[in-house]
Amino acid sequence: MRPIRIAFSAFGPFPGDQEIDFERLGQQGLFLITGPTGAGKTTVLDAMVYALYGEAAGAREGQTGSLRSHFALAADPTSVTFEFAIGDAVYRVERSPEQERAAKRGTGTATQVAEATLQRFEKAKWVAVASGNRDVTKHITELIRLTSAQFQQVILLPQGKFDKVLRSSSKERLPLLSALFGTKYLTSAVERLKREAKDRGIAHSNMKKDLSDAFDDSLEDWRSVITEAGIEAASATGIEFDDDEAPVGPGEQTRSALEQMSAQAKTLRVKVDSAAAAANKAYDSANTAADAATQQAEKWDSRLSLQEESAALAELSKSDKTLAATLKLAESANDLLEQIDTFEEAESALADSAAAIADLGPSVGEALGGDLPTTPVKARASVKQLEKRLGLLATAVEEFANAAESREMAESEATQATACRTEVDALTTTRAQTDAGLVSLREELTKVEAAAQSLDALKKAAETASDRVESVNKGLTLDNQIVVGEKAEKVAAKAVTEAESALKDARERHLAGLAARLAADLHDGDACPTCGSTEHPTPAAVPAHAASDEDVERAEAGLKSQQTALTAALKELSGMRARRSELPTAEELQDAEEVRDSSKAAFDTASAAAGTAETLRSQVAAAVQIIAASTTEMDALNARITAADTTEKMQLAAAKKSHDIAVKTSSDVESAEAEHEAATDAIELVTTFAELLDEEASNAATVTNLKTALEKALERKGFKDTKSVTAAAMDPDELEEAAAELKEREERRPVVTGILKELAKDKLPDLRPDPTALIEQRDALKEERDQKVDAALTAKNASDRLGAAPAAFGERLDELARLAASQEIAQTLADIASARRPPNIDLESWVCSAYLHRVVLQANNHLKVMTSGQYILQIGSTSDKRKHGGLDLDVFDSHTGVSRSVNTVSGGETFMASLALALGLAEVVAGQQNMRLDALFVDEGFGSLDTETLERATEVLQGLQTSGRMVGVISHVTEMRASLRTGIAVTKNGEQGSTLKVEYQDA
Repeated sequence: MRPIRIAFSAFGPFPGDQEIDFERLGQQGLFLITGPTGAGKTTVLDAMVYALYGEAAGAREGQTGSLRSHFALAADPTSVTFEFAIGDAVYRVERSPEQERAAKRGTGTATQVAEATLQRFEKAKWVAVASGNRDVTKHITELIRLTSAQFQQVILLPQGKFDKVLRSSSKERLPLLSALFGTKYLTSAVERLKREAKDRGIAHSNMKKDLSDAFDDSLEDWRSVITEAGIEAASATGIEFDDDEAPVGPGEQTRSALEQMSAQAKTLRVKVDSAAAAANKAYDSANTAADAATQQAEKWDSRLSLQEESAALAELSKSDKTLAATLKLAESANDLLEQIDTFEEAESALADSAAAIADLGPSVGEALGGDLPTTPVKARASVKQLEKRLGLLATAVEEFANAAESREMAESEATQATACRTEVDALTTTRAQTDAGLVSLREELTKVEAAAQSLDALKKAAETASDRVESVNKGLTLDNQIVVGEKAEKVAAKAVTEAESALKDARERHLAGLAARLAADLHDGDACPTCGSTEHPTPAAVPAHAASDEDVERAEAGLKSQQTALTAALKELSGMRARRSELPTAEELQDAEEVRDSSKAAFDTASAAAGTAETLRSQVAAAVQIIAASTTEMDALNARITAADTTEKMQLAAAKKSHDIAVKTSSDVESAEAEHEAATDAIELVTTFAELLDEEASNAATVTNLKTALEKALERKGFKDTKSVTAAAMDPDELEEAAAELKEREERRPVVTGILKELAKDKLPDLRPDPTALIEQRDALKEERDQKVDAALTAKNASDRLGAAPAAFGERLDELARLAASQEIAQTLADIASARRPPNIDLESWVCSAYLHRVVLQANNHLKVMTSGQYILQIGSTSDKRKHGGLDLDVFDSHTGVSRSVNTVSGGETFMASLALALGLAEVVAGQQNMRLDALFVDEGFGSLDTETLERATEVLQGLQTSGRMVGVISHVTEMRASLRTGIAVTKNGEQGSTLKVEYQDA
């Protein structure tokens, strides 16, 4: 994972927007994150961990809810954006925690839920990968291949956890290593081994019990065969076996016993089958004899019954002839009964009609004024006269009603006109008030719009003032940096002077030894470059203080390096002074802040005023709408008043006209209604009387016709009158039943005669045969046969099972042996993995110990450099056979040749060992995940180290960045700031929170 850029807002002590470009910052390799205690140095790393995993790091772990800046304005949301690369793929994650924000409607606040998104940069645009806190964290963990805990040991070494692995006890170190290397699953694996061993033990016990039960079942089958064959049959075959001496437990002896019982069962089964066959044969003979005797008895009984029935039928044959004639006459009488009933009903209807006419006559005469009509035609003529008078009366009643209705409508219109006039008066008053309010609203809106037009100017003034304050603060920051730069320039200048002196001294010492070096190359006969002589009796010797060529070159290189450092310090100092000259002085801070505050106050006042403009516009629009609506409503009301007055006049004229028409027929409405009701009743009464006259005439004609037809039917059927018909008739059901009985007897006589003739052919004995003895004998033999057949079946099933038992028992014996061996293996593995057998270390501790060995090997590469080979880490002895053995750490001191617990080392030694172990741990975890370590952040103060050890620790960190890794160190130690380039400087601004400045090398 390679960090690219991080940006955060309202996060931790930083109220504003902060951004770090790690690609530019990483160009210098190793850099320092510095600032005063509590300024927020660690917050930079917190933001990175929160962006990736949605949680805080190190000592702040579990405090995600407190990540929002207490210095931020309520309107500024907390958010973190982090861009990083995995290989060639670039990703961007954005997160914001749960936080309070201003409510969108009304006053107060609302809770904004936590949000998270993950995107990948593809084809010049960002493409969504995941959203939601859980899903984003899951995807990032899979991409980086590190959990949060692993990330904080591989890429980020957080404050508060730095020495945790070193200082922990063996028992405490196990969960740390388990989380980092993902070995927790091994605990479940051990439990599975235990369960597997237990399950295999249970399976072995169950199989052993199953074998014992199977032998018991076979023994029971053998006893069953013996029982069914009988003791005598068993003795006759020479079988002797005492089941009390049966072998105990599964084994070869048991299998031999099964084979012996199987052979015996086969022999006895033959005896049982023979006995069953003999019993079945005896039963078949007895059953045939019993069936024949039973059939003879049944035929004898049937003959006796038929003889008795034939005699009874002969006795009834004389009376059946008389019965047949009676039934025939009854059938003819029943045919006439319905015709007689119809005639009698017609006579009754005629009598009823005459009675009704007599009853209604007086009322009809009264309604018609004493003249009673005698025919239907006259009655209907009277009805027509009454209907004509009724029409005139109905018209009069209707006209009286129309007149009353017209008067009511005229009164209603008058009432509505009065109400409308009242509403017009009220609307006139409201309209006047609204006109006055509209004038006031328009005047106020003009003032507010003028204030809104000044907002831009006020805002610009406030922003200018804020920029001025920020420039002053930047100048103050630069003042501090210039002081530091001047000190660095002096140190660099002093170093150059010392380097120049060293070079001068080296050159002088080099010259002092020049003659000797030249003489060293002379031989006799060579001319001396100094005196020209070819003889060299006493060549010059090299002085002890002489400098070599290499000494001079090193001094020159040292001077060049110091001059380069001085040039860089001067360049940086010059740049800071140039930037400082462009910024206001510190004395201007108070004036700038006063101008900023006053400008902001003016802008806020104008903003508040401008905020009411829209409300005022709405109020003006509403007033205009009210005036327009009232005008429209008043016009409508006046039109309604005019229409009501017109309608009232028309209805009064219509009422007079209707009244004049009605009085021509009747003097008043009451008389017209009473006379109309009397005429209606008379019409109904006379109409009914006419209908009764019609009905009487029709009934008389019907009676005459029916009487003629009935007399002809009586003569045709041979009856004298209706009384003789009634005497001969029978109930239909009784008639049908008697006819059916007569027919049944007639059909039964030849059937009985035929059966008796057939039975006579069988020559049955005079006395009835009795089959009881034969039936009893057959039943006894059947019971004996069933018992022997059941015994044979029982013996067969038992013998079949016994025949298969030895082979099946042998297979299960083999399976029992396999289960025993399998259970032993599983139990051994479970015992070793759970530390119940040597080496008495549980599986997870053993695996973590192997990882710890690899970590220690990597850590010692760094610790040797930091301690000049004095200290190396070692894995403690496991001879105490503890469950979590193999996880103890010792430190070996090469100066004393003694190993001791890591808990006995000093503060500085602890830091070096912790740093070495942390670096080793990071490298092993990264190697396990097959990932490249492109970045490392160390959050420790280095305050416990002396100068020499601090230099060695710095060398180790610098060595890490030479492989292309970006290394960031958080520290406020002065020596660290002197030896490492500051990459991120955090400034604490009191109640205004903190700010950070990134010092890019290419700036």
